[in-house]
Order: sequence, then structure tokens, then C-alpha cells
Amino acid sequence: MPAKQIFLTAVENYDPVDWNDYLEQSCGDDRQLRERVSELLIAHTQQNQMLDNEGVFSIQASDNLIERPGMMIGPFRILEEIGEGGFGVIFLCEQLEPIRRRVAIKVLKPGLDSRQVVARFEAERQALAMMEHPNIAHVMDAGLAPSGRPYFAMELVQGIPITEFFDKQKLSIRKRLELFIDVCAAVQHAHLKGIIHRDLKPSNILVAQADGKPVVKVIDFGIAKATGNQRLTDKTLVTNIMGFMGTPAYMSPEQVALTEADVDIRSDVYALGILLYEILTGETPIDSKALQLAGYDEMRRLIRDSEPSRPSTRVSALPQAQLSIVAANRKIENNNLRLLLKRELDWIAMKAIDKDRSRRYQSTREMADDIECFLRDAPVRACPPSSVYQLKKFIRRHQVALTTTGLVATALVVGSIFSLWQANQARQAMRLADRSLANEKQAIEKVLKSESNLKRQLYASETADGWNALNDGDREHARDLLDRCKPEAEKEDHREFGWKFANSLLNTRPREFVGHESGVLTANLSPDNRWMVSGDRAGTVKVWSLEKGHEVASWNYSNKEVTTAVFSPDGKTLATAGQDSTVRLWSTDNWEERNCFRGHSRTICSVSWSPDSTKLASGARDQSVRIWDVSNGTESKGLDGMNDVVRKALWTCDGKRLVVADGTAIRSWNTSDWQPSDGHQEHSKSILALAISPDGSLLASSGYDGQVILYDRATNKLLTR
Repeated sequence: MPAKQIFLTAVENYDPVDWNDYLEQSCGDDRQLRERVSELLIAHTQQNQMLDNEGVFSIQASDNLIERPGMMIGPFRILEEIGEGGFGVIFLCEQLEPIRRRVAIKVLKPGLDSRQVVARFEAERQALAMMEHPNIAHVMDAGLAPSGRPYFAMELVQGIPITEFFDKQKLSIRKRLELFIDVCAAVQHAHLKGIIHRDLKPSNILVAQADGKPVVKVIDFGIAKATGNQRLTDKTLVTNIMGFMGTPAYMSPEQVALTEADVDIRSDVYALGILLYEILTGETPIDSKALQLAGYDEMRRLIRDSEPSRPSTRVSALPQAQLSIVAANRKIENNNLRLLLKRELDWIAMKAIDKDRSRRYQSTREMADDIECFLRDAPVRACPPSSVYQLKKFIRRHQVALTTTGLVATALVVGSIFSLWQANQARQAMRLADRSLANEKQAIEKVLKSESNLKRQLYASETADGWNALNDGDREHARDLLDRCKPEAEKEDHREFGWKFANSLLNTRPREFVGHESGVLTANLSPDNRWMVSGDRAGTVKVWSLEKGHEVASWNYSNKEVTTAVFSPDGKTLATAGQDSTVRLWSTDNWEERNCFRGHSRTICSVSWSPDSTKLASGARDQSVRIWDVSNGTESKGLDGMNDVVRKALWTCDGKRLVVADGTAIRSWNTSDWQPSDGHQEHSKSILALAISPDGSLLASSGYDGQVILYDRATNKLLTR
């Protein structure tokens, strides 16, 4: 785009405070183009500015009055330029009197001395002067520089943006949330003083080290707004309706409306919600690059209408390499990051950035309280939006496409409630149309309507209770609750899909496989759920077809108990073991014996396949574990000297560890070198069973002491008993 066109667009459509952001978006990496447009804008500003009776100063000062290192501004000597904002230049200065100290001084930029910009500069100075909070940079002095431009001196904050600090220090989610609560407290203090920041983002929230501890500082109240009758300046502040006041990625939907007259503290809550989302996931809900490339109208549409995914969903969608970096910066494993964000943190972040501000937290204090509740494992106020609310949002986003099909989709979601409402409306219309009905009939119809509504409410309540009982495993109580919903003779039937589905689950009966002549000791499914194998006390092994429900094969090889029968992960081999102290392998092609492993002296209690089907681990009453190489039929490792009967030996999902139930203790070995690792001894009686979760993160055990215990495999810590 030519320099002239960019210049004209900036002058006509953007406030001077937003020129820098617009030039960065329009010029990109073309520094010459940006410098050319900047010269045109400065020339335009100089040509149109005049000294007025409100104290607006012209920039026609001599070049040797422009602030530079070595110059004095009041009692402050400039050391170096350290930053630049939308309309101010920030210098590191040394105060010479009455005390010596280093401060930061913000001076209005040359070329931006318009009435509007000076008013905003004075508003920022007044806003900072009104606040006194340890997490907000405070004002120390103010006045006019030798160039005639206003300045103010403030606390020197030698920090870095909060997100950059978190990643450099690799802080955990808990540590990040604890510092984020301090940010909420600072913004809450500003709100109590009647100040809305309107530009909260990482670069305006710095973190510095003080006495070895991180301290957050909220800075840059350059576009702050006063609430109520509060005034930040006597000069008139006007917002350009065609320009953004803030940073698009952190702006609330109401900030991008054509007027910001009703922007309130909930806009700051929204910006803090975006920051919280970024702290949790490393990304903003709406991609900042997409916002930069979008035009003005498309940018407004994205901020107003695009519904972001939950933080846990967002991290799940990250490329594996990026996810590894994000998780490492938070000192957590990739899978555990998604699990940590799911539920409460999802709810808190999504409540803060709800497009409907009436559904957001109504203050930053409420938001901080919910985060504190999460940190101490207390219930939070935030909760996921209801299905009805989500349906309304979906229809609003796809209004044109759903003009015809919307009623059908709504009817499927809302179900019988909507249908009954329509019937009720129709009855009301009929009653209004029939003016000749007697008062007695109208009274009867009202009674019938009230009775019907009560029955519908009772039906909904009992169906919901029935579902809860079914989920809790109390089938008898669930049956009783669902039977109460059956209509009396010639009465209205309120039952619909929810009731019918629950009823069908209650009526489901398990399939029975009959054929063993003695007690069944073990049963397992094949990996593809095609077969089931079972073994009994008489040494008989049977294979069943799950699809057809009949016996596929049956044999007896020892007349002794078959205690375990397990298919290999690849489904090609069946392993059986028991009282005869042998492990036998059977081909699933013809159910003929392929191999027999001998090495135990007593009954084998457990057989476990390695994930790649190349090895077997067996545990027995002789207090030993044997590792068998399936390919050559030999014993590759023996683990002797256990403390008690080995009732369970189990490979982890990745094949890197073998976990063994040794009496009352759980022990494990690295399968690469068979070195033992730290174990657990939480049961008071012998352990009966072990299980590992599909993702390998959790280990469960149960024992003769009647307890089930859950462990975190990554940390070897007990989670719950």
C-alpha cells in the first residue's frame, strides 16, 4: 500500500494514540515505508496544532529542547531512554534533590501535542496519582519539561512482561495463579478508585524481583477511563468511534462497538480473562496474528462473535512440539496439563471472557476469589454454560443457515418441554378465542393447566433422579423412580426419550455362557472383542464367540485349576497357567499348543503380556516372578526372593516397567536393566489385584483389607484410599 494511502487512512480513521499500532500492522517489516508515513503524520500534526486557552502546547520548540540523556527535567537528570508508549516517551532518570534515587519519567511525545492526546496524558497522570497500591506503579512528581510538554515522574519498575517472566522462570500453574491474584487485587484497587484501565495486557503488567520474591506492577493507564462522576482531567476526552482504544487481542466486545459510552469494569475483567487464558495455555483465545491481518470490520467481528475453545481443548490441539514447550514451561507433563486445566480452570477462564458481560465475573475480586477456591480445593462459583444458553449462541451465529432447520434442531435439544409449551400456548389461544365459555369452565381449565405443569415438573425431577440412581449403580431404586412416571389410565403421558433410554438400560440383561462343569476361576476378552476365554477348577479351558454366543473350542490339559488365561496384545496367542506350575501358549488360529514354560514350583497366580507381545511375566505362590521370551521359549530373567505370594505381575502400557504385587507391598522394576525402584506398602493385608490406567498415569491396587488405593505413577504418591 502506498505511503500516501496509509497516511490518509491513519488521519481519517484512527486516533493519534493508535497510529503506532496501525503503522505496525500496515507497514510490517518495511522500515523505510514506516519512517516515510511517520514523517507525514508529524508534519500533519505540526501544521494543525495551535496554542489554546486550555494549556495545549505547540511542538514548535527548538530541537535542542528535545529531551535527551544529560538534560534536566525539574530535579531529574535524564540517564537514558528506556521505553515508548502510544503517546509518551519513558526515560530512566536520577532525582538529585531533595533525595537521590532513580525514577522513570514519562514525557509527551513530540508531534502528539493535540488537545485530545494532552487530555489523555493528563488523565493517565491523574489516574496514577489517585491510586496507592503495592502492585501499581505510583506517581512521585509532575510538571512541564523545558520543551513545554507535560511530564510525570513515577516509580521505576525494572521488570519484564508477566508472561515472559512466567516462562523464563518456568513457574508451575499454581505459582502463576498466585501472582495472577495480585494482578486482580491491583486492578480491583483501581476500580474502587473509579478507574477502568482498558488496556490490560502482558506488556502493561510487569514482574520484578524484590527481596528475592516476584512482585507484579500494573503500569500504563494511558487510555484509562473514569467511572460515575469521577473526572480525570478538566479537558474534554473524545473517543474516535472508528479507532480502537486498546490492544485488539485483549479487548472486550463492548470496546469494539461504535461507541464506548457504556464500557465498565467488566471490560477489565474480560482482559484479565484473556491474560489468564494465555498464562494457562501460552496462547490468546483469538490468534493475535489473525487479528493483525484482518481488516477493521473483520477484527470487530472476530472479537464480538468468535467463540474460543476451552483452555484444555486449546492445549490438546497444539502441535506436539509446541505442547511440549508449553508444558515444560509449566513444569508438567503434556497429558497432565490438559487434565489440570479441565473443569474448574476451564470454567473460570471461560466465565471471565464470556461475550455477554452480564455472565462474566462482575468484579476482579469475584474472579480472584474463584481462583483462590481452586487453589485450596474448594468449590468454585464458575460453571459451564447450560445447554440452552449454548444452543442460543449457536443459533445466533448461524441465523441465516438455520432459518428453516432451526426449529427442528431446537426441538431435538429442548425436547418435550418445547412441545408442551406450544400445546399450552395453543390452549391459551383457543380459550381467548372462545369468548362464550362460562367463568366456571375457565376456572376448571386453569386448575387442569396447573395440575399438568406440576406433573411435568414431577416427571422431570423423577426422571433425573432415576438417571442419578442408575449412574450410582442402584438399579432397584432407579426402576422404582422410572415406574412412577408411567401415566394412569387415560392420563397424559409425559415420557419421552430420556425416560425411554434409561428404561432400556434397566431392561438390558447380560449374556450367559454355560458349559463349565466346575467353578470358573478366570475369564478375559481378546483385544478385538471377538472371543472370550475362561478357565475352571478342573483344568478346562473354553473359548467362546462373543458375536454368536457359542463355544468355539474347549480342552483340558492338566485336570488342575486354571487360574489365569490371557490373550496377547496382538491377538495371535493365548497364554494359560495355573496349579500345574506351567505357562502354556496356544495359537488362536487352531487352538493348538505352541509352547510350554516350566520354572515355577507352585501354583502360578498371574500372567501378563508385554505391550509388544514378545515377553511374558508370571508370578506364583513360590514367591518368584519369571520373565519368558516368547520367540525362543526360554526364561530371560528370574526375580526371586519375594516377601510373599506374587498374586499379580503387570507390565506398564509403555513396556518400560514391571509392577508386582508382593504380599502387602507393590514393587516395580525397570525392564531395560531390571533394577528395582521404590515401592509402596500401603495395604495391611495381601494385595489381590493391580490395574494401570490407559494413559499410564495412575496405578490402582485392591487387597484382602477391603481397600482400593490409587497412586500417581509419575510421583509414586498416594492419591486416595
